[in-house]
Amino acid sequence: MTTWSFKRGVAVLALLALSACEEGSDPFAGLSKAPLTQARMMQGAVTLVPPQGFCIDPKTLNQSFALMARCDVMGADTGSAGAPLGVMTVSFTKAASGAALPSATDITAAGSFGEPESLRRRDDRVIFRTTGVPPSSDLDSRHWRAVARVGTYLMGAALFGPEGQRAVTGEGAEVLEDLIRRTAAKTEEG
Repeated sequence: MTTWSFKRGVAVLALLALSACEEGSDPFAGLSKAPLTQARMMQGAVTLVPPQGFCIDPKTLNQSFALMARCDVMGADTGSAGAPLGVMTVSFTKAASGAALPSATDITAAGSFGEPESLRRRDDRVIFRTTGVPPSSDLDSRHWRAVARVGTYLMGAALFGPEGQRAVTGEGAEVLEDLIRRTAAKTEEG
């Protein structure tokens, strides 16, 4: 039991560390003019597919981390119609065999975030809104977080948006649902 709790705590901390932007940085600064609409990650075992209207910044991309924003913010002239303005971080880590997903409470406690609200939980995903220090002063402290099982990996994601705008409303949860659906389907497809 002690081993299980420790492993779960380490997994939660790893997801939080990888899914957070550097505090105080401008999330839109230095974004590439050639955004990506998908990326192979974790040595090709996972294909990250952004939600509708979002693109991946290739300058931030590595095997386990990516930053995404609305495509037009990154210089793509199409594909952003209807998407809320926001910045999203995504990270992957290998899932322990048979391990349960961390709960929203586990994640908020490990990351020193506010109490989780608007919780959506399924067998393969947990999505909730919380509060915490945003990666930029232009963004609301209220934001959405998710953890999901994608193949044999855990995906952690955080979505931030300007204060009072669509990304921080219930629509933000739908954006994360879209990210999870697209990424899981493309990864399963191979």
